[in-house]
Order: sequence, then structure tokens, then C-alpha cells
Amino acid sequence: MLRESQISLALAAPEIRALDIAVDEKREMANDYLDIAVDVLTLAHSWDFVMGVNDHTDGTVADQAEYTLIGADNDCRAIYNVRVADNTSDTDDEDLRLLDKKLPAEIDDYLQRYTMTKTAIWVPTGTSSGSPQVTLYKTPSESGRCLRYRYWKNGVTFEDFPDDFAGLFDTAIRARFTPAMRQVLESQLTDQINSHNRSGGGAKSVLVNPYVARRNLRRAGWFGYSSGSLF
Repeated sequence: MLRESQISLALAAPEIRALDIAVDEKREMANDYLDIAVDVLTLAHSWDFVMGVNDHTDGTVADQAEYTLIGADNDCRAIYNVRVADNTSDTDDEDLRLLDKKLPAEIDDYLQRYTMTKTAIWVPTGTSSGSPQVTLYKTPSESGRCLRYRYWKNGVTFEDFPDDFAGLFDTAIRARFTPAMRQVLESQLTDQINSHNRSGGGAKSVLVNPYVARRNLRRAGWFGYSSGSLF
């Protein structure tokens, strides 16, 4: 669906038409709300059309804990998962071991409780020149290992989303105008994620429930909460 058609669809809703706001102002607001929706939905799930995969390329994975992951085309926005090879010859996906993700606030307690004999954890630690940085625990020690990561891309636009997202975008715009639509939006997002998983699109994630959808939307600032990362 074209961007202007998507906006017109939302503005045609009875509750939006009834608002005492000039038409041009409502259209400008709807444009802004659509941009917000694109930004939030990009990170709401591992949709295959917003994801990239790349190998760590700035040297070998060895005797180093922190990595800046820039993406295949300098397009890495946020990291979804990290895999590492146990042997230098392991380069196929099935040979790479998926690492567990921990938040910075969790890692100190984890390290006190557990002793790692091999690299098992990755932690998001910030950015460098706009690219995400991660720290691996335990520090890899073998030169030539493969470090592969799946990530959300930068620069995703409304046109990158499939047509079957039109209903979700419509509700997202309307929910910014009328808070009564929030619960509908949360339910639709959950349904969209479950539908995406059932259809086989991209990497699978755990099916979310309405609580998770509501948490993600709130953390993203969709309804006026403080903005921030979804994960």
C-alpha cells in the first residue's frame, strides 16, 4: 500500500473525522504517527524483511571480548542474536553455537554464580559510531573462529513492510489519536507476530502474549511513554 493511501485510510475512520482538528493538521500528525509506527514495528519482532546476517570481519575472533558489529552494509541497528564456532573450520549455520543474551545489569550476578569453560554469553554494551557493541563471555581464545550475528537493519521505511501490515499500521495511527484503540493495537500486534511465525517468515521467536506486546509498545514510547529500545 502507498504511504498516502495508508494515511488516508486512517483519517477516514469515524473517530478521527470527528476530532476538532483541521484536516491539514490531522494529515501532518498522521504522517508523524506513521513514522513512529514504522520505527516501533521494525524492532517489535524479527520480521525477515527488516533483518540482516553478517560475519564478524575486522580480524579474527580471539583474545578479544568486545566487538563492534556494523552489519553487511554498515546497516546494523540492533543485534538479535550472536553465534560462535567452537572450531575454526565451523562456518555453516548448523555448526555455529547460539549464545545466550544477558543484559549489563545481569552479567555480574551471573558470573558470580557460574563458571564458563567456553564462550556462552553475549551482552549489549552500547554503540560505537552508531553501530552496536557487544561483549562476549567467556573471551574467545582461538584465532580464526567465526562470529555470526543476526540484526535489525537501519533505514527501514514504510515501503519495506508487506501489504498485510496495512491493518496494523491503520490501528497504530488511530491509536495515537484515540487512546481507546490501544488495546486493539496490542492484540493486532500479537496476532501479526503469531501469523508471521506460522507462515515461516524469518527466524522464529517465542510467540508473544498480550502482556509482552503491551510492554514492548510502552517501552517504545508509542503511547507517550519514554522512548527507548524494545529489547
